[in-house]
Amino acid sequence: MSWTKLRSNPWSVVLLLVIIALPFVVIGWRGDQLPPPSLPDWAVDKWAALLSALAAAASAGFAGTIWKINKRQFDHGREVERAYISGGGLRKFEPVATGEPGVFQLRDTRKFEFHVNNYGKTPGKVFKIGWGFCEDHAVPPGRSSYHEKYFDSWIPPGISSLALLTIDIPPNLSAPAIYGRVFYQTIFGDRFSSGFLYRISNEPGRGSESISPPDPSYTNERED
Repeated sequence: MSWTKLRSNPWSVVLLLVIIALPFVVIGWRGDQLPPPSLPDWAVDKWAALLSALAAAASAGFAGTIWKINKRQFDHGREVERAYISGGGLRKFEPVATGEPGVFQLRDTRKFEFHVNNYGKTPGKVFKIGWGFCEDHAVPPGRSSYHEKYFDSWIPPGISSLALLTIDIPPNLSAPAIYGRVFYQTIFGDRFSSGFLYRISNEPGRGSESISPPDPSYTNERED
């Protein structure tokens, strides 16, 4: 523990000084100078016991303070180093030959390719994803509900747009939107999930567009 960190917590400095000083005080009280020679032995013993108790209490308080500081540092380290996994994706198009050499057209497959990204510093394990479809102008109000599929997939840090699943877009939707959520676990054992809500473009190369959710549960990140 550095002096700079101790100075940031005045109670730590006070407790440290008390712990250092108390043994000398106890020795002084039991010596020739203090207490006065007229003080009975039983009083000296009581003073020594009291000072020992104070030293033990100060020690416990100091240890508790150090534990809290270390815990805050550990929690902060986990937040900095853990995986941050998000979900998304796009409508899938596939090239179809036109008959001319080297010329292709993109055909709409009516499928959505579910992607995940890891913007954190360590791997994370995706253990479940969820999704649902709706019209982009009629997103269900309230908390979202999902179709779910379970996984056991470790996602390395720095991965972007990794396809995990291809899902059929319901044919009855004229302006489809998808809401999804990816559930994952960090190397520290903590579990989180993050969500998204996209309008699915039917134009090749345009990608998906974010929609403002009617409820934060569609897009927030939360601990599960």
